[in-house]
This record gives sequence, C-alpha cells and structure tokens, in this order.
Amino acid sequence: MRPILRFLVALLTVLAAVALMAQNTPLTVNPQVRTDSNGYLLANVALSGLVGQSTPLRPMSQTPMTTDSNGYLLVNIGTFSSSQLVLPVGSAGTPSLTFTGRLTDGIFSGASTKVAIVSGGVSELVAYQNGVNIRSDGVFSFASTTDPVASGADTGLSRTAAGSVAIGTGAQGNSAGSIIAQTHITSGTTAVAVANVGANSCGTTAATIAGNENVGAITVGATSGTQCRITFTTTAATRRHCVFTDETTTIATRGVAVDTTHSDVLGAFVAGDVVSYVCLAR
Repeated sequence: MRPILRFLVALLTVLAAVALMAQNTPLTVNPQVRTDSNGYLLANVALSGLVGQSTPLRPMSQTPMTTDSNGYLLVNIGTFSSSQLVLPVGSAGTPSLTFTGRLTDGIFSGASTKVAIVSGGVSELVAYQNGVNIRSDGVFSFASTTDPVASGADTGLSRTAAGSVAIGTGAQGNSAGSIIAQTHITSGTTAVAVANVGANSCGTTAATIAGNENVGAITVGATSGTQCRITFTTTAATRRHCVFTDETTTIATRGVAVDTTHSDVLGAFVAGDVVSYVCLAR
C-alpha cells in the first residue's frame, strides 16, 4: 500500500475513534452481576455504537477490561483471601451499606469499634464492644403481631431521664405498662378487688380498694370488721406475701395467703379504717 493511502487509513481511524468518544455513549449494565471461576466480575453490558469494534476498553488506570463471548464485561477484582467485603466507613447521611431508593437507610461505622444502623439519615442504634446504644428519645419496642414490619408497636421500653426507664404502650416516655415476672411486680391500673370473707367481715357496706397488685389501700365498710379479702387479677406461681398496716386505728394486722389469686387481712377494724398493703407474688 502506498504511503499516502496508509496515512489516510490511519487518519480515518483516529477520526472514527474521536467521533465515538464524543458520542459519550453510556454503558447499560444488566443488574445480574456475577463472577467467573477466575475471580472476574461479569456484567452484561450493551455497548451502543461499539458493536463490532475491536478496540479494547480500558479504565483510567489502564487495567485491561474485556468482554466475553456473551457480552459480559470482565473485570479482575482479585480474591477474597479473608472472606471479607470491605466497604467505606460512611456516615449517617451516606451509610456504606444502603438500598435502592432508600439511600439514607443502612449501616455505617460511626467510629472505631462502633457500627451504626441508620434510618432516614439518623443514627438509631449503635453496637460497640461493650454493649448497644439507642438514641435518647428512642423506644425498644415490641410489635403487636408476629410481623414487625407490617404492624406497629404496642409495648415498649423508653428512657424518661438519667437512670429511669418507662414501660408502656410503645410511645416514647409512656409508662402505662407493667412488668409481670416470677414476682409479679405490676403497676398502672391492674385490677384488684376487695370483699367480705364472711357475713359483714369487712363492714356492713361494701369495702373499697384503690391501688394495684403490689401496693394499695382498703377502706373498711360501715361498722367494724375482722377480715377482708383481696382478689388479684394475675395468678401467682405459688402465692402472695402481703404486709398490711392499719393507717387509721392503732391495731395489729395479719396477712394470710389464701391461694394464688387471693390474700386476706385480719384485724379488729373500725368502720372506715384505711388498711394499706404491699404484696409480692412468688
């Protein structure tokens, strides 16, 4: 081939390459990405305008990038000798591990030895070497059904002040809940009732009670009485131990555990006496 023809062919090749670069043709990546047996990343790409071209693709580092016979992009990503996926540290606003369409939800490393879970760009929970922290106005809650994603919370623990925790309905600071354990420590409005054991034993008119299963007070009915019975809502494992004090008349009182849901108070009560109690179950 004559020199002038070789020059023209070379010139046309350069012009064609410049034209292709000026097109700024995007690479469309198929979301089905995988690696081959040699550790190469496989991504199905459509190279618009480059079909049939023999010019190899090279990134800025000049590391060769080629496609296989099926049109998958081959990128040597090396090996995972320690079976670790290494991510950037990230931040609350830009978590390292996130989700499509929810870029402010995810996980990042807040500091050395700390990993944070982010929701809406705000750190909600941080795990560190010695424990787990949630934000001061957060709630450790329980869902109302077995599906915690679809259902809301109806029970929760929340911080009310330094050293104080509220048990409630799942709202921050709500304290309308109760603890039921082996000792049946309860609070709130757990129902209790008081009644006569024998004829007019707690007064000739109905006695009243105010309180819950742990603390409260009985007001003896009209006329004197000798024995009042408390009925508890929660069944104790064995029985309840109760301490009674007559706050109105200086008399001796004695508590008797009847069964797992009843306790009696005995004494020489005067009409209208207020008898306070403290009870624990076991």
